[in-house]
Amino acid sequence: MMKKITDHQMLRAARSLLTEHLSMRPATQAEAQALADRYEAEARSEEEAAAHLRALRPRTAAERGRGPHSVAMQHADGIDQCRALQAACRCESAAARARWHRDAWQRVADGPTGDAWRKTLAEYQGRVDYYQGMITARTGASRD
Repeated sequence: MMKKITDHQMLRAARSLLTEHLSMRPATQAEAQALADRYEAEARSEEEAAAHLRALRPRTAAERGRGPHSVAMQHADGIDQCRALQAACRCESAAARARWHRDAWQRVADGPTGDAWRKTLAEYQGRVDYYQGMITARTGASRD
C-alpha cells in the first residue's frame, strides 16, 4: 500500500536539504589560504621536532664509564634511542599529513570554488519555493 506524501512533507524535506546544504558552504579563497598557511606552519613545526629527535645520540662508552652499571646504561640508552627514532617517525608522518592538507587547501585557494555548490543551492531553493507556492496556492484556493 502506497502512502500519499503531502506538499507539507515535501516542503519540510526540501527545507531540510536546503539547511543541510547551507551548512556545507565552501571555504572562501581567503579562508582556504589561511588554512593552508596553518597546515604549512604545523608541517614545519613537526619537521623541526623530527630533526631534533633524530639528532639525539646515545652516550658514548667514555661517557658511560666502566663497570657493571655501564651495561645497564647502554641498555637504557638503546631504549631511549629507539623511542626517539619512533617519535621522529611519528613527527615526520604528521608533517607529511599536514603538507597533504596544505596542498589540498592551496588548490582550493588557487582555483575558482563554489560553482557546483551555488547550482545546488539554486536547485534546493527552487524546490522550497515550488512547494511553498503549492501550499500557498492550495490555501488561497480553499479560502475563495
